[in-house]
Amino acid sequence: MLMWYAGKREALAMAVIQAQNALWRRWESFRREQRGDMVSALGWMAIMALLLVTIKGIVDGKLTGYVNSIFSYLDRVFNPS
Repeated sequence: MLMWYAGKREALAMAVIQAQNALWRRWESFRREQRGDMVSALGWMAIMALLLVTIKGIVDGKLTGYVNSIFSYLDRVFNPS
């Protein structure tokens, strides 16, 4: 009885390993095919995040104050009184 159980357990373990390997091969195939799409999506997400942060800075007035301070500094540098 114990030998039968051990044999079934090994067979089950082999089936699980084979299923994992098949799933891994399918995942790698999908990843190779979709790599450019994933990178493109991540790039667009980064651009949109930057755009949203910029818009929030403009709406809050922090960014406009920062830009005005930069231009006033440049005015002082290039047009000394």
